[in-house]
Amino acid sequence: MKTLKSLLTACLLAGMAFGPKMAQAANYRDLALAEAAARSWWVYASSGSSVAAEIWYVGTATESVVTISSNTMYFYAPAGTLDTAVDTDGLIDLAATNRDTTGELCDYIDSLTNYGCNLLGSKRDDNTNRLLDQLATSGTNDLKAAGGFRVEFDTAPVSDAAVQPGAPGDDTDFDLRVWATPSSKDTRIVLKTCDWNINGTTNTDEVRVFGKSVDRSMEVHIPPLAVEATLNTETRVWREPITDDTLQTRDWTDNQGNGFMFAPGESVVVSGGNGTTVQATVANYLRCKFEER
Repeated sequence: MKTLKSLLTACLLAGMAFGPKMAQAANYRDLALAEAAARSWWVYASSGSSVAAEIWYVGTATESVVTISSNTMYFYAPAGTLDTAVDTDGLIDLAATNRDTTGELCDYIDSLTNYGCNLLGSKRDDNTNRLLDQLATSGTNDLKAAGGFRVEFDTAPVSDAAVQPGAPGDDTDFDLRVWATPSSKDTRIVLKTCDWNINGTTNTDEVRVFGKSVDRSMEVHIPPLAVEATLNTETRVWREPITDDTLQTRDWTDNQGNGFMFAPGESVVVSGGNGTTVQATVANYLRCKFEER
């Protein structure tokens, strides 16, 4: 009996010795599996190709196209026929107080039976008159085509006030934007690294990160953050002044391969510029590497 008791005690002590190590090994294994399952990608923006949003059409018409001016957005399905299912007359007043931000506009379009909308590089509080002016043309920028139609950013709001849709000079950008959106509510975006060459000479020309971050050690923000529940792509959590027309890099990756982490299901927007300085040269760009976990 004494021998059996001694044997049991020895087994118990061995389990206590190896248990934490086995648990630790399991944690490392889970972490390795999570890293292996992560996917990463680069998003690139340059002058004249900075994407704001995507919209699409799933109705019975053969196509759907839009005209966008600084104050109005016209929906045609097909080209030449206003779709009266949109605000009863086929057009949206972009100056209306409930439609003057891209968040409000996208929410409304997404609520329509035959249309959908996702914000990409646009923050929810961006003014709608920053969308690229264009004329509705049959066979061009068809919302019913595979992948829908990606609306790019336009020139600054003030300079666009008197510009006719589609006029020359409507293809320059004052802010360059890249973005990442998780594929599900259970996965999160990790910002790994960015590099850029931004045009600007004042201390308000910055690269800024917007989103609901969970790693406060990474944040560089003024003024203080809003209440946790309200954080979204309107919330700036990081910023860095640019050096005019100079290649710069920021790498958030630590020794464990982690980066700037955001809450599950939350989008991230990175912006370069100050909204008034034109990103005019072929060298001006912004690109970032994101990861989804």
